[in-house]
Amino acid sequence: MPRKVLTLIFLIAALPAMVLAQIRTDHALAMGRNALYYEDYMLSIQYFNRVIEARPYLAQPYFFRGLAKFRLEDYSGTVEDCSEAIRRNPYFSDSYRLRAIGWIELARYDSAVADYRHLLSLNPYEAVPLYNISLCYIRLKDYAEAWKSLEALDRHTTTEKEKIWLMKAGVALEEGDTLRAAECVDRSLAYDSLRADAWSLKASLSMHDEAWEKAEGEWTKAIRCDDRNADFYVNRALARYYLWRYDDALADYDEAIRINSRHVVAHYNRGLLRMNVGDNNRAIEDFDFILSLQPDNETALVNRGILRLKTGDARGAIEDFTGILKRHPNFLAGYYYRAEAYREAGMASAAARDEAKLMKADLDMRYGGNSWRTGGKPQPARKLSDVDIENYSQIVENESERDEPRYESEFRGRVQNRAVEAVPCQPYRLTFYHKANDLRRSAPYYRPLEALNGRKVFTAPLYLGCSDVPLTSDQARERLVSIDSLSSRIGKVLQLQEKSAAASSGKSLDFPRELPALLFTARSIDYALTHDLDAALADAGQAVASDTASLWAYFQRATVRLKICLLQADRRAALSSAGRQDGAERELQLPEVSLSDAYADLQTVCRKAPDFAYAYYNAGIALTAMKRTKEALAAYDEAIRLEPALAEAYFNRALLLMEGASSEADRTRAFADLSRAGELGIPQAYSLIKMFSK
Repeated sequence: MPRKVLTLIFLIAALPAMVLAQIRTDHALAMGRNALYYEDYMLSIQYFNRVIEARPYLAQPYFFRGLAKFRLEDYSGTVEDCSEAIRRNPYFSDSYRLRAIGWIELARYDSAVADYRHLLSLNPYEAVPLYNISLCYIRLKDYAEAWKSLEALDRHTTTEKEKIWLMKAGVALEEGDTLRAAECVDRSLAYDSLRADAWSLKASLSMHDEAWEKAEGEWTKAIRCDDRNADFYVNRALARYYLWRYDDALADYDEAIRINSRHVVAHYNRGLLRMNVGDNNRAIEDFDFILSLQPDNETALVNRGILRLKTGDARGAIEDFTGILKRHPNFLAGYYYRAEAYREAGMASAAARDEAKLMKADLDMRYGGNSWRTGGKPQPARKLSDVDIENYSQIVENESERDEPRYESEFRGRVQNRAVEAVPCQPYRLTFYHKANDLRRSAPYYRPLEALNGRKVFTAPLYLGCSDVPLTSDQARERLVSIDSLSSRIGKVLQLQEKSAAASSGKSLDFPRELPALLFTARSIDYALTHDLDAALADAGQAVASDTASLWAYFQRATVRLKICLLQADRRAALSSAGRQDGAERELQLPEVSLSDAYADLQTVCRKAPDFAYAYYNAGIALTAMKRTKEALAAYDEAIRLEPALAEAYFNRALLLMEGASSEADRTRAFADLSRAGELGIPQAYSLIKMFSK
């Protein structure tokens, strides 16, 4: 037979296998991108590894694996994978974008500049590369190029002008041009007068010029824009200290500590000011707190020693000054105060030894210059990094860094994430993994589920859970292996079922009638855990068709349908509110189902198991999404009646009550539900109580 004919026959025979391999790799790539969307990065990497093994010449799996590594903060891996993607397809610009951000995270700014220059060669006026290359030039201290890039960005964009001018102010400051920096800050505020970071920078410039009253007013404006920033209060307190307004400064330190109880500068300066106004016992509390955090803080130890001496704790003062003098044997003020402490404690000979060391020194000049305590002009503040023991009496200047500009990225985080915490809890579903936490350690108990687990049908026990826990790499492999194993078992059982049916319709089968449904249900759970929702839905449908009496088949299909519907809603919200999406988010693949389908399945579950609280809870979620508020509230009521400790039902019912609150009674009931939810282990309920109270 001619060689050409043999070759043609071989290719025809191999064609189905080639097509199948193509379908499998395309499916794995799609599932990996879905896993990216769900933030299940370890699982997505497993999928992309499979595609790379099968088709190593493709650029896409390398890029998306690099994106998964970026989300896991493996920036070296991100750069490596993006470089591989670029080798295979140098025309895919997103690979350059992602690699540039990886270079920035690795502080390789020159390499990031090269990637951004490539992007700007394609589109010289694209905003994100212009912004980020400016940031890179600033980090490289190439201020002339940074200024050029910011000027180009300013000319060719109409949005976020305030951010551009604030970056220009940063460049001017780096060059030491405070006058131009102030002008740039004013331009930024002209675009947006509510930028806390702009007012903060303006106040810092006023502090630099020792314009204390002006600085105080500017810190006040920064606080109005962001009243949760403890540093703003600490900095305003310093301006008030220079203005001799100690009571106001103390009030600012109190507020800073209320916001951040571990703020060392606030505690230190409050301790000094309390000492100055004679509030010695509470001043000791501040220095005690600092020393509990920083046992080697020597200036705090000196001040606590002085305060212990003043409050009659001579032995405590001796202990503090002895510790200091071991490390600083030439610290004359330490000998002076310890000598006083020795005399207070009746240890005259020890006091005489310390006094002998002081006889050759001019004591007034060496330790008595605490002019701000004795009514003189306040001394300049020392830097927090200044650990000179002689400066123990000086107030500390907060050295919190000016807000560094952060690179812009369409790859950082999920665009559809909601900033507000008032988000309902997720539906309960079947899973092989129980997520315990410190507040809620045990998995929900339901007797029929325990009975099912007792039959040992599955390789692992089933749980009820409502937290989307990303799988670890080992867990992802477990589930993929389980899918293959279940597929084999399902094939064998179906073959046996066909043979038994063909042999005799009256003969009893040698396996339980409901086994196929349980195996389809188990594989559906595996597919859902690995984010293959098409396959999960298909298997759940097969489970229902195999055994219409199966409670778990209907429950699994209901939860898969409900998950798909909620994701569709999130996706629509994201597309309506966001601009550019990254590739993983643009092409999320979801089967088409409706909320009414999910709710119909849940109604069937409730009829089959009227004591199953979690089905009523899920029905409440479905009805909420369908805008059937009264019915949703009734479903949550029934879930709570059946399971009084179902925290998520209280939480979701509270949100529903608060959303449609038409009376004070509704609000009161919502607060009671949030309180109960927090009590049962949902900590965000307490933050919502505070938020709604405002």
